[in-house]
Amino acid sequence: LGYFMREKAPNVALLEQFRAFIADGSNSVFERAQLLGALGYAATKESLDVLIQVATTLSDNQIKQAAISQIRSAASLRGDGTFHEELSPALERVWRESHDQDLLPSVAVAIAKVGASAGIELLISSALASTSEKDTRARVAQRALSEVLNPHAVPILSEYLVDQPPTGAVAKLASSTLANMGDATAANALLNWIQKADESAAPLAHDYVVDTRNPTM
Repeated sequence: LGYFMREKAPNVALLEQFRAFIADGSNSVFERAQLLGALGYAATKESLDVLIQVATTLSDNQIKQAAISQIRSAASLRGDGTFHEELSPALERVWRESHDQDLLPSVAVAIAKVGASAGIELLISSALASTSEKDTRARVAQRALSEVLNPHAVPILSEYLVDQPPTGAVAKLASSTLANMGDATAANALLNWIQKADESAAPLAHDYVVDTRNPTM
């Protein structure tokens, strides 16, 4: 079913049936969760909208948690190696508008996995907005950035390194995100920055080499 929804043009009537079935508490939790799983596998803009609606409007906690889990899954890199950046605007909107402590971590990870430039910039801005350990949104954004793999995120991360001291919070966040990506594009951006930095970058250079687990990086 998920594959069918991914491959065929969106069917509004079918999606409305899904919404009604999931919202109907007389249907079993198992069946409703299975349908949410199909929507997560489909990973289209339309199926993501249904998942977001369920996660933000239904009071049934089991179903809500299932939808939250599928939001994270929907953003995963597919077998074709494609990052589906068309999902990012809806996720970014939820990140800006929601204060749900259960929902925000999955949305942040989804934004990071999709890796669209606007989404990455939003996470970086959120991560740098506060240094307080009590600021959940900032901490969630920081952790989510470790999930970034999309090479399209490299230019925006590189921009954050321009004229930044290696020991500053901005540089540490952007450079560690590049280091975690593990591909040649990210490696070259990181190397270019380190080569132009002053000697305070030496500990970072050491750490990134030691932590590297990817031959390309």
